[in-house]
Amino acid sequence: MRESHMSIKPMLLVLALASLIPFPECNTSSPTPTPTPLFLTIVEPANGSLVDVNNVTIRGKTLADAVVSINGEPVDVDSSGDFSVTVALEEGSNVFDIIATDEAGDEETTQLVVSFAP
Repeated sequence: MRESHMSIKPMLLVLALASLIPFPECNTSSPTPTPTPLFLTIVEPANGSLVDVNNVTIRGKTLADAVVSINGEPVDVDSSGDFSVTVALEEGSNVFDIIATDEAGDEETTQLVVSFAP
């Protein structure tokens, strides 16, 4: 019986070359998620509304981790990015400056005008 002696050097060469071949389907790194850009949407009331009640609820939507303020007062944002706050109106035109700020410090602003005529 004849023993076969295979040199280890060719095997090492083949293994070394195989390690240089890219196999995309074997990529174990996770893609970096693209962050959602900051947005600010006022759901109600409509800008320019005329109401006959002295309180309205401002409802809006933004990113869940955004910070929202209305005329400088902080407003709670829920885990879906929804926010609402009831505000008192003075007779005539009422202007609300609404600002949403994300973790990166980016801001979205809008102005809402609601008029109260009893």
